[in-house]
Amino acid sequence: MHTPVIRISEWHADAKPMAFIYVARQYTGMDLSEAKACLDRLRACDVVDLRQPDEIRARKLGEDLLCLGVVARVQLIPADGGPAMEITSPAPRPASLCGSCGATLTNLAECLSCGWLRFPSDRARWQTQGPCPRCGFAYRWDGVRCSHCGLGTVDQRPVLK
Repeated sequence: MHTPVIRISEWHADAKPMAFIYVARQYTGMDLSEAKACLDRLRACDVVDLRQPDEIRARKLGEDLLCLGVVARVQLIPADGGPAMEITSPAPRPASLCGSCGATLTNLAECLSCGWLRFPSDRARWQTQGPCPRCGFAYRWDGVRCSHCGLGTVDQRPVLK
C-alpha cells in the first residue's frame, strides 16, 4: 500500500533548524537523529521526501513548514501516484482588535494599550479575595468575577479585522 509523500525543497538559509526538527518529529514520529539527518539532506541536496499516513496529515505538515518559513516549496504527492500538487501557506488568521480602543490584540483576554478586559472584573480587588473557584487563579479574581476564566462575567469577544 502506498502512502502520500510530502516533497519539501528550497531550505531558507535564515530558517531555524530546530523549527524544522520539531515539526518533522511531530508529524513523522522520527527520533532526533533521524530528524537531524533529514535536515542535513534538505540543506545539502535541497529536496527531501517525507511519508505520511494520510493526505490530511501530509497537507498539514507542509502548511506548517511553510508557515514557519523553513522551506519555500512543498508538494503533495498523492498515495495513488497522481500528479504532485503544490501546497501553499494557509491564509493568515484575522487580527483581533480591542473592543474599546481598536488596537491589535496580542492577548485575546486583555488590551495592553487601554486595559480592556474580555472578562471584566474589579482590578482593585484582585489578589485579595483568594482563588477563583473555577480556575484557581487569584490574580484575576475579585470575589465575584474572574478575568482569567470568565466566571460570573459576560464574555466580551474581541472584534475581528
